Amino acid sequence: MPMTPRPLFAALTRHDLARTSALLMLVLLFLQLGACNSPPPAPPTPQSVFEHEVQVVTESLLAQWRAQAKSVLIGPGRQRVSVGAITDQIGPTEGAPATPASPFMQQGTRASAQVRHWLAARLSALETEFELREIPPLQTGDPLPTTLLLTGTLSHKPTSSHLLESRQHLAAEKPPGPSTWVLTLSLIDLNSHQVLARQHGPVHIDSAASLPAPYFQDSPVLLPARPGTLLSERQGNTIKESTHDDMVTQTLLAQGQDAYATGAYAHALRMFEAAAQWGGQSLRAYNGQYLSHLKLGQQAQAHQAFHHMVATGLASRTLAVKFLFMPGQTAFWADSAVSSAYDFWLTEISSQVAAGTHCLEITGHTSRSGTEAFNRQLSLARSDRVRNLMVEKQAGLSGRLSTQGRGWLDNLVGSGSDDARDAIDRRVEFKVLDCAG
Repeated sequence: MPMTPRPLFAALTRHDLARTSALLMLVLLFLQLGACNSPPPAPPTPQSVFEHEVQVVTESLLAQWRAQAKSVLIGPGRQRVSVGAITDQIGPTEGAPATPASPFMQQGTRASAQVRHWLAARLSALETEFELREIPPLQTGDPLPTTLLLTGTLSHKPTSSHLLESRQHLAAEKPPGPSTWVLTLSLIDLNSHQVLARQHGPVHIDSAASLPAPYFQDSPVLLPARPGTLLSERQGNTIKESTHDDMVTQTLLAQGQDAYATGAYAHALRMFEAAAQWGGQSLRAYNGQYLSHLKLGQQAQAHQAFHHMVATGLASRTLAVKFLFMPGQTAFWADSAVSSAYDFWLTEISSQVAAGTHCLEITGHTSRSGTEAFNRQLSLARSDRVRNLMVEKQAGLSGRLSTQGRGWLDNLVGSGSDDARDAIDRRVEFKVLDCAG
């Protein structure tokens, strides 16, 4: 009598199933490792020398990370990554005479925003390795939705010869040539706080890209320079908890600045509010709230944000405000779109100073155009003008306000272009002092 064949699966024992399952797992693992070992997509074709230089630094950094990831068996699988802030750091001019150090420097150029956008596009293209994520508005202590953070610094130390060349180009009504900066990128593991990769290289930035981004251009105050804490960190180092939290705060601020630049003011406001909640009530966060509320037509909220800005600045004992004057005059800029808020600014500053017990030194600064003697007199006359306006608003301040003019001795840019590039050279600084006697 012929035997009835048994179904295939009925012939498999429990041991057979275990062996088959293990074999399938090995096959899947080899397939996944093979995908990881396949060459990553080529970077996009650079559209400029600047993009090519950013690409060189970025690809070198990613090569470091891949080698390091392979050695410690990170993965396989996509890594969640966010693009952090690219901070501008401008040092004193080489060969310039020593002057009192100022806590302010130009930050937030259009070039740094372009680097962020290029990095985001590159990481998006590497979809087998990375999952690009924006850090959403967070409360302090909320879990981060990302594992890696790609952040960096654009640093520049202008030379006297380059500034002279720039002024010669301006005199001939020609745009100055590109200046050399250094781009430093770091890839940080936000869980272990470890620097996974670090790379730097030169980039050349033209005069248009060195203009401040909209957030910084519209800011009523100069923002305190952030120390380049990551510049001293090497691959393999573990960063401090405070540095970790600061990087998250700066990422939220950078995302808010990007949204502000594109006109997404409500989204920008949420980011600036989250930055204040995560990293403390900083001048940068209040500045973003002030600008966003203004763009949204929310005057009362904007005034409240400016109140916090002044309080924060005075608490740090230094506040620098961008009062723009007519060239060679003590009159404020004639365009009401620029100067209409100046009366409110002075009212708020005068009120808060009057409510305290300290004295205030008002220092005027000018851009580097004209003679040193003329600019010294002009800067003093402008600081006297601001003092008189404050006394008109708060008569009790008369004996508590002093003035001085520094001309262009403490220039932070020094181009003498008298446009948005050197707007921070034309400023009025308020320094809190203890009253004598």
